[in-house]
Amino acid sequence: MNKTGETYLGSDFRIENGFIEGTSARPRLVCASTYYGNGPLHAIQNQLFPLLKAMFPGFIQAMSPSEIVRIVSSQIDDDWNVFDIDGSGFDSSQFRPLMGADDYLWDKLEPAIKRILDNWIDVLRPYLRLGRDPKVLLKSVMTALKNDKFDVFVYYPDFKGPEWNTRTKSVFRRDFPQHKKNLKPWEDFVHIELYGVTVSGHATKTTLGGTLRSLMYAYYYCREAGIMEPWLPSNGKVFIIASGDDVNIFCNPKYTDAIRESILRNSTRTSDATVTDPKTGLDVPNRAGCG
Repeated sequence: MNKTGETYLGSDFRIENGFIEGTSARPRLVCASTYYGNGPLHAIQNQLFPLLKAMFPGFIQAMSPSEIVRIVSSQIDDDWNVFDIDGSGFDSSQFRPLMGADDYLWDKLEPAIKRILDNWIDVLRPYLRLGRDPKVLLKSVMTALKNDKFDVFVYYPDFKGPEWNTRTKSVFRRDFPQHKKNLKPWEDFVHIELYGVTVSGHATKTTLGGTLRSLMYAYYYCREAGIMEPWLPSNGKVFIIASGDDVNIFCNPKYTDAIRESILRNSTRTSDATVTDPKTGLDVPNRAGCG
């Protein structure tokens, strides 16, 4: 699919070596997750937001503009500069180790997630269909939080594909109960296993996971610029905020050049990417860091 405003086909498009050329589009794979796959994670996500905001002052997801202004104003001085970074590829496929960058955090948050499940066991049980055992629920949820493999089923009438294995059959019948009367779904659906893919609306791989990874990438840029522990508030050097794949790195003028060079050295950029030069206020080519 393409975002609104992106042109998929033009009058001079052509296909070369399996790629569509001559178009400004950036087609991406975005899948819709199923009811049973998302409900529990969204419930847990909402409970974790306050905890994450306390841990990371720059975690501004779901904050109002006035809240953001208040937080930023309390952390920076008037003469500080800012790098505005727009990440790329967050909503489609990503390098798997990067997608797993926030798994360490989920492991550390497992006790908090267990408390949430213990309190909500009767609410979550209908979603997961795993009984009332809190240990089983916790294991299932932790696996889903860190999952980077997704089963995609594409409706293709009369595809007549080979019979699926037992696991694939089970996943299909769990997620598509409306097709339970179809005794041979592999003849009408194509099954694809995808790795390193963001499923649209996934509670921890889209906005929440994207925000955490954006912060981590920015922290890495700053560490490589010689700024240790850039996540600490009121450090007098940098303050970083992120929401999804959008990041702002506010920095003391003393560290502007070092951070700029770190971004250039440690990021992948498209040829038309720009960043606002804090010294001149002008958009400079090849300065935008991409995830």
